[in-house]
Amino acid sequence: MKEYIALILALCMVFALCACGSQTEAEAPAEDAAQAPAEDTAQAPAAEGWVPDGPVTMIVSYAAGNGTDVTARILSQYAEKYVGQTIVIENVDGGSGSIG
Repeated sequence: MKEYIALILALCMVFALCACGSQTEAEAPAEDAAQAPAEDTAQAPAAEGWVPDGPVTMIVSYAAGNGTDVTARILSQYAEKYVGQTIVIENVDGGSGSIG
């Protein structure tokens, strides 16, 4: 009996995941390049010229000292090399992370 329930639940999960990946006609990619809208062929501007003016604030939505905070601090050490500015970690805890 338990095997049947597990099988039914597994099939329901498979069907639910298949339904999430469906596309409508408006979202489907164009089959011909001539039919593609002009927005698709235009290239987005490059983000190479962006440089912050001052220190960058990274908001961590959990209390200081937990795993998320430690990970953010390690990540900020490596990111400072690429950003070129100091990255300041600001911990905003509360609301199970929804406040941050």
